[in-house]
Amino acid sequence: MRDLANITHDGPKWIVLDGDIDPMWIESLNTVMDDNKVLTLASNERIPLNRTMRLVFEISHLRTATPATVSRAGILYINPADLGWNPVVSSWLERRKVQSEKANLMILFDKYLPMCLDKLRFGFKKITPVPEITIIHMVLYLLECLLTEKNTPADSPKELYELYFR
Repeated sequence: MRDLANITHDGPKWIVLDGDIDPMWIESLNTVMDDNKVLTLASNERIPLNRTMRLVFEISHLRTATPATVSRAGILYINPADLGWNPVVSSWLERRKVQSEKANLMILFDKYLPMCLDKLRFGFKKITPVPEITIIHMVLYLLECLLTEKNTPADSPKELYELYFR
C-alpha cells in the first residue's frame, strides 16, 4: 500500500486480496475502508490512501468477517452456477487472433463443454473438489499450448480443432 500511495500517476491502482478474511488482520484494514482511508500499522505508521486506490477482497465466505468489516465494504456475490462457463470462454476467445479459429472453437465449446461438465458433475466421485471455473481455465490453458500456428494454421478446418476436444 505504501508503494501504491507513492505512485504519482492518476490512473486507478487496485489491491486485490484473495483468500479468507482473518479477523485479526482485517481489523487493521477497517480504518482504510472507512471515510478516513488511512492504514495505521502496528508500528503507528500511517499510510493514507489516495483517491485512485481501491481494495478488492476476493473471498469464498463471510463467516469470519466482523460486522464492522461488512458494514464498510460493498459486497458483490456472484454465484458460480449462475455465471457458467460461457463468459470465461468468450473472453478467452476474444483474445485469439484468427477469426475462423474463434468461430470453430465456439462451435466446439458449445458442442462438447456442457456434456463434459455434466459428466464431471454427476458421473464421478470427487475425492478433492475442484471448482468448475478452475476446470474451464485448465482447458483453456491446455488449448493455448496446443493451438499454435504450427499445429493449427490460420486456414485449418473445423475437424482439426475438433481433434483437441475429443
